[in-house]
Amino acid sequence: MIESNRAVRFVDSDQYTVPQGKRAIELLSGKEGIISQMEGIISQMVETTPQKEYSLTFTLGSAGDSCQPPMAVMAFAGDQAQNFHYSPMGNATSQAAN
Repeated sequence: MIESNRAVRFVDSDQYTVPQGKRAIELLSGKEGIISQMEGIISQMVETTPQKEYSLTFTLGSAGDSCQPPMAVMAFAGDQAQNFHYSPMGNATSQAAN
């Protein structure tokens, strides 16, 4: 589910760097003035079982379209949250996050 206005874009491997498969989601963000910030937000609801461990994995990276590092994603699962940061080094365009 997309939960933000104009800040999420679907990209495909014909025009952009996609780390796996044919398509990816680009979360856009940018500052408008000093206080306001627009961020891309997506979510997925998943049924879970209490007292059972789960792992959220995704790939974080650049689509090869002049995104400026550093890049960051905040992931939430239940009452847990974690920040993931990515700054491309060398020829790397993405990294796995868990």
